[in-house]
Amino acid sequence: DTMYAGGSPLFDEATGAYIDRSSYLKEKFPTEPWISTEIMDDYEEARLIDIWLSANNLNEFGDNLNTTYIGGTPLFDETTGAYIDRIGYLKKRFPAEPWTIQMNNTDN
Repeated sequence: DTMYAGGSPLFDEATGAYIDRSSYLKEKFPTEPWISTEIMDDYEEARLIDIWLSANNLNEFGDNLNTTYIGGTPLFDETTGAYIDRIGYLKKRFPAEPWTIQMNNTDN
């Protein structure tokens, strides 16, 4: 078992001050291993897709803004009773992934 002076690794005995948990963890683990690049990549891709949809006046499913759906969403498969992932749905709808073209144009 690890024992810390002052009872906590957040306490600096030399200064008598506490640091916040987030700062302590970032100092101890500068590569932030708890943040998965895959998760961040998925988040970034979803963000780019949403920006592209908005810029093209499309709803969250890639249709005209005033589109309505039986059941409220095109993500529900009535034949299987299952929902499909929105990003996967959009990738099938737009196989050229035009949001990546927009991203590449802004990188220059």
